[in-house]
Amino acid sequence: MAPLPPDGTGRVKIDYAVCGEVHTCQIRYAEGSTVEEALDDFSTVIAAVGSEFFASEVVNVTAAISGSNVFNPVGATWPIGWGVGAGLHYQTAWYYDFIGRSLDGRRVRFSLFGAIALVEGNDYRITAGESSEVAGAVDALNAMEGTFVSINAFQPIWHPYANTGINAYWRNKIR
Repeated sequence: MAPLPPDGTGRVKIDYAVCGEVHTCQIRYAEGSTVEEALDDFSTVIAAVGSEFFASEVVNVTAAISGSNVFNPVGATWPIGWGVGAGLHYQTAWYYDFIGRSLDGRRVRFSLFGAIALVEGNDYRITAGESSEVAGAVDALNAMEGTFVSINAFQPIWHPYANTGINAYWRNKIR
């Protein structure tokens, strides 16, 4: 599959602090959708799964329109915090990772750091059947129209699970 340019869709970057570190998540949105819609849809996903994370706070939001690599600041008036309790610094590396595929096979992912608990043992996956929070987030992601799209602006179908784990980059950075 040929690579696509990274600026083929509009993008919103949300910087958030959790457990003493700042992470960034990126949301792609298709033509006809807006930055505000992408932020509202982010809030919808957070409302579903946010209780599974330590206290997190948005510290910066930037956006770039399709065809541009220049990210400009965005003023946010929507809820800018989620989660419960103050985690330990090493827990900033704990994540949930939602995976989807567009109809042409391009992979898309949405990750959040600062997860309160991970799956132990050999299976680093929480299915929608095991967690109502994961089910709610997957349902919300699958209901999106024009936001949380793949690099080619197609709406993905999200898998009914969240992968969990300890991110190696963040684990090594905080050692």
